[in-house]
Amino acid sequence: MNRKDIKKRPLSDTVIANLEAEPTLYREKDSQNLYLQVKPTGAKSWVMRYKKGDGKWGWHGLGSYPLVTGATARKKYQEKLSELADGAEVLTVKQLDPNAKTFQTVAMEWYNEPVIQKLADKTKTKYLGILEKHIFPAMGSKDIATISRQSWLTFFRDMQQIKNVQTGEPIIEQANRALQVCDRIYRFAVTESIAGVTGNPLDHLHERMEKHESKEMAHVSESELPTLLNAIATIPSDITRLGVQLLSHLFLRPNEVLDGKWCEIDLDNRLWEIPKERMKKRRPHIVPLSNQTIAMLTELKAITGNDEMLFPTRSMNPTDRHARFRQALKRKGYDGKQTLHGFRHIASTKFNNFTDDDGKKFDERVIEFALSHKVAGVKGVYNKAEYLDDRAKLNQWYSDWLDSLQGKS
Repeated sequence: MNRKDIKKRPLSDTVIANLEAEPTLYREKDSQNLYLQVKPTGAKSWVMRYKKGDGKWGWHGLGSYPLVTGATARKKYQEKLSELADGAEVLTVKQLDPNAKTFQTVAMEWYNEPVIQKLADKTKTKYLGILEKHIFPAMGSKDIATISRQSWLTFFRDMQQIKNVQTGEPIIEQANRALQVCDRIYRFAVTESIAGVTGNPLDHLHERMEKHESKEMAHVSESELPTLLNAIATIPSDITRLGVQLLSHLFLRPNEVLDGKWCEIDLDNRLWEIPKERMKKRRPHIVPLSNQTIAMLTELKAITGNDEMLFPTRSMNPTDRHARFRQALKRKGYDGKQTLHGFRHIASTKFNNFTDDDGKKFDERVIEFALSHKVAGVKGVYNKAEYLDDRAKLNQWYSDWLDSLQGKS
């Protein structure tokens, strides 16, 4: 939400969680002289304004959100007021050894290494986002050589208990990914003999962490599919409708479709070439387009064709860019029943279970390439075939099958 829409203070948990970032850093008052600070990256932290012994005003950090909740920040604020009442003239944090390096300093040295900078922009953005949102506010200012294994364990276990704003589920997997990033930073520090780091306190720490239980992306059964397709056809926004329809026909990963660019699409030759930077397996993926998807893209181009993106958005937050498509399914009654990623499951199940009247099945290799799955082992390394002709037939068959279902509900 926009901060101008805030109605009351102290800030509620919902407001804190949903407050949007702006192009420049800003501080939003919570209560008395306690503020929520929001960076352009979306990282949030608590700061208090207080009058120092010399009569000048100063700022003092109280920790990052959501590791420090609103209630905890208010409690810390009162504790700091007590320090001032007891005679403290300046609120300070423990000073580091002048020869020491903070975790944030070393982390940025690692991030700026050529081996990291050669990675895809999306990967680098993900790394930096994890560090700025979750790690730096709580651990960034600490001497990297003195942070204990127990401190890290407590930090990551606490992080695993943070609830995802959209799903309400603990961010167990995100915490484990953050641990992996920090582990790489420590390995870099040890290898480069930086700041007196002689060992990695994160070694084997993942064994002490809660594991994320992988869940199948929700999707409807084949018998329920006609009703879903008819519901999608009635989504009021043409852009949103076309996005969901393309996902249902192309069975690609949501970001591969919804973050697509017009320069990737050749309508004349009926191909969509997705560059490796946008693919999960970091290899380009060519998608033959059916008659139905050509028609959808042609309709969409009349709406957004003057933009670089198929589905333009003002949001810079990767987790928000696809919200309108998820919300469209939710409004149609499919919350928890059908996800954007679930269209891949529907297609995969149909392809693998289908047998024609002559007893023939689809070639498994063609199916795997259509789904952009990586073939394991040596076979996957040497098999460079794209099976474009076979996949064009497969994609057209699938679009025709989906069309045959509409109107049956």
